Amino acid sequence: MSGFFENRRKKKVDKMTFACLVQAMAADGDIDESELDMLADMARGLNISRSEATGILKGKGGSFQKVKLTREEVIRIIVLVANMIAADGKITPEEELLCKKMSAALGLKPNALLDIAKEIVDKKVAEQQVGQEIGKMLDAFQ
Repeated sequence: MSGFFENRRKKKVDKMTFACLVQAMAADGDIDESELDMLADMARGLNISRSEATGILKGKGGSFQKVKLTREEVIRIIVLVANMIAADGKITPEEELLCKKMSAALGLKPNALLDIAKEIVDKKVAEQQVGQEIGKMLDAFQ
């Protein structure tokens, strides 16, 4: 029986993660075709069905069931969102605002996610070390 509840919880966390990614993509006002392709890949990786992904996309990531996250889940969301925001090599004012809102929603200091995204943009954090570095940063920002 506990496996059932664990699977249900994981599904909620995956949907919340995807919603955060959608919000990151939509921060500049629009989700273009290449971003949709990237989100489709992410949805598949998170085992989110096409209809679930479409529902989250229609709401621009704003409607999802919030779940109390573990430290590892917070780090995973931060890694994905920060990399998504930093993918084009710049951070727009809308993305900065989104970072601040997401930091608050994740229980972090206001600039935590933004500072991490800036580290990625500045290439101060090597891709293979992002998760480990974010764990250290997370300790400093909480």
